Amino acid sequence: MKENAMTAKDTIEAARFIKTGVEHAALLSRLQKTCYLPQGEKHWSTESFLQTLTRGDIHAAILMCHDDPIGFYVVSVQTDQAEILSLGIIPTHQRKGFGRYMMMHILSLQKSTPIKSFFLDVRSDNMAAIALYEKVGFTPCGRRKAYYTLLDNSEVDAILMKMPVCDG
Repeated sequence: MKENAMTAKDTIEAARFIKTGVEHAALLSRLQKTCYLPQGEKHWSTESFLQTLTRGDIHAAILMCHDDPIGFYVVSVQTDQAEILSLGIIPTHQRKGFGRYMMMHILSLQKSTPIKSFFLDVRSDNMAAIALYEKVGFTPCGRRKAYYTLLDNSEVDAILMKMPVCDG
């Protein structure tokens, strides 16, 4: 996985998603670590990804830009609700539109499943992510005190967010 500086060719037009399976568990763990480590956040192990990817309710994908993995998502779909369990864009490609592109891809799951609402939680201090989620239609619906324990053992609240899906 390269972490080179983004070039002019690294645009949304060069992006594509690949569906993931258990064979991608190690790559997903490395991608998540690359995305989360700069914020001091813990990441899932390869084993955690393996266990998650074997569940029948999981939709997961890696976002590629040219041949380089630059992001990922893991979503659980239970009957008519979807929960975004984890997602990230590597730091060199953040704030370039890839996060919004990924969110729109995730939200398109409702076209092929009976999803009526999406849920996620986000660190209360991650203002860029909160702004993105609000921009695509999520609203805060709760708070979990000291939900995230960071690498330095400090704790951060989680903001719960929800987005209902309109029929029609």
